[in-house]
Amino acid sequence: MQVLVTEACSLGSVCLNTGDTHITVTVSSPDGTNSQMYKIVITREQIPLAVNFCDVKDQMEFECPVSLSALYRPVSINKSEPKAIFSAPYIDMLTRRSKVHPFTGCPLGDCWKVPETELDKKMSNASVKCFFAYRGCEKELKLAEIGAHAKNCPYKPPVKLDAKEVTETNWYNEHSTSSSGWEIEAKHTAQVRNWEKRLQTAFGEGNVDDLCSHAQNQLKLYRERLPKSGDMVQYEAGESPLDCLEQAAIHYATAIKLRPRDSKLHFLLGDTLEEYYYATEMYGLKKKVEGYNHDLSEAHTTGRQEEVLAICKLHGFLGTPTIENQLKALDLEYRQLKDQHQSGKADYVQTLFIWLSKKAGKESKAGGCDEESWLNKAFLKYLDAWSLSPENWEMNLQVGRLLLLQGKSRDALQHFYNALALTPSQPAVRFYTGLAIIQQDGVSVQEAILFLHQGLEYVMGQFFTSPDHDLRQKQDFGYAVSIVNVQFLRGCLSLGAIMSKHTISGQMMSPLLVYHTFCPAGAAEPLHRHKALTGGHTSHGPRPFKQPNSAGH
Repeated sequence: MQVLVTEACSLGSVCLNTGDTHITVTVSSPDGTNSQMYKIVITREQIPLAVNFCDVKDQMEFECPVSLSALYRPVSINKSEPKAIFSAPYIDMLTRRSKVHPFTGCPLGDCWKVPETELDKKMSNASVKCFFAYRGCEKELKLAEIGAHAKNCPYKPPVKLDAKEVTETNWYNEHSTSSSGWEIEAKHTAQVRNWEKRLQTAFGEGNVDDLCSHAQNQLKLYRERLPKSGDMVQYEAGESPLDCLEQAAIHYATAIKLRPRDSKLHFLLGDTLEEYYYATEMYGLKKKVEGYNHDLSEAHTTGRQEEVLAICKLHGFLGTPTIENQLKALDLEYRQLKDQHQSGKADYVQTLFIWLSKKAGKESKAGGCDEESWLNKAFLKYLDAWSLSPENWEMNLQVGRLLLLQGKSRDALQHFYNALALTPSQPAVRFYTGLAIIQQDGVSVQEAILFLHQGLEYVMGQFFTSPDHDLRQKQDFGYAVSIVNVQFLRGCLSLGAIMSKHTISGQMMSPLLVYHTFCPAGAAEPLHRHKALTGGHTSHGPRPFKQPNSAGH
């Protein structure tokens, strides 16, 4: 056969674009009488971080309006004026249920999506700065080359943090010389609660190792059954991912019954219970309820929510506003209707306001105040695990993290300090320590900024970890600092806010760069869910499950 790659240069190579590269290959018989033409499309993985173009005009032309990062596999909306161009994954996500223009709300016609192949090629040759320019890298390169450069950039943040940044601080010296050491004020005793007794129903097994093995198998099955992003999956009775989590919790709870002083078992049950909470929050999974009234109630709730969002849009709150902004929009609509003497409509808007307020209150209760909520159950099991092994850094980290979610930053800081004393170089512990510090009075702002910044840099570095890097380090704390963790993203937001108010010294990002760095992560979060389940940098999903190790997890 004779093979001709028409796009190949004189060296026989083809330069790949940052998104899709279309290559035409002609294959003919040895005598040239018969030939066949093939088209190959090569798609590269998306650049994981925001890119700074050297030319401001390039930044304006090549930036996706959704992710604020470089366009990826750009597509435009046919006959849009002005021309609307998006990254393909984001416009697919925004239109997967309703085929309307995301900015104007106008319906999209047939063949509305137009691939911008030439724009992809032009953008790939544009000059950009290294991700780590703030650390001193002065190299400028083509966009298509930035990923390969970042993996080996000598200015990349160090993998191992300097322990002296912790061990030489005043608080560390004060506590290490204190007679009480790192003793935490809060006292807790592990106990078996009623809801835990209801879980202890696994039968036919009297061996803890076998019970844990069955639990791990159920967790593996759970990950396999999770829906892909945007999919609406109907599960048969007993086949839902939540059923797998429930079975895993039953096996861990039964193992605790056999070995109640094993902190690792309490920890793994807490991990499973927290995963149950995030599975319902991130994927919308629910246990099927018998009867028709539930379906009517769900439809009624959906209808009311759509009415609320429509009113929000009238008052300038686009997309899916926060509950606070939804209530604000309803209040504005109510006052406006009252001024127009439309009492009937105003009364209905007031009904929507009361309904949304009650709904928000119930969700807040489910987040940590209700003893029967999955997240609160997880918190109690983490506390049980910590009370049995207070010297374990990871148990201190998880207890502190959930205390932060409850607004108890002072109590959380005690656990973070304890964990940091046990493992001074741990980036996840440093990040959450910094997040707790900035919520205290009379804080050390520079220390908080340093710790938060190091956590953000750790996540940036994980995108470009070389294959020979110690994977154990990635798996041990992949979730606490990852882009699918809303708490982590809020911490980055706090970092940008506090940096904008203080003078920053050393090799640190500017506040604008901080916002620009994690903004694509927040926009891409729904897209990364399935990737995370299949071994992405965030391990196994919204809350990865890991094999037990010497750290107790």
